[in-house]
Amino acid sequence: MSVEHYKNILLELQQDDYESFVQAMISIEYHIDDKACLQYCYESFMSRDSMSLLDPSFEAVIEQYYQGK
Repeated sequence: MSVEHYKNILLELQQDDYESFVQAMISIEYHIDDKACLQYCYESFMSRDSMSLLDPSFEAVIEQYYQGK
């Protein structure tokens, strides 16, 4: 399979349900299955204009979530 094939699949998933797409990417990258934490990360991501989807500051957001729990 080519990069273009996977890119098209990811773009389709992103367009279908952006919130779930973002949460799935965070879940994969940071090995998180806690739905409340993923929702918290998504909300943090959406509220920060300068935060990219693969931003290393997600580690701080995840730590903040678990400290406040």
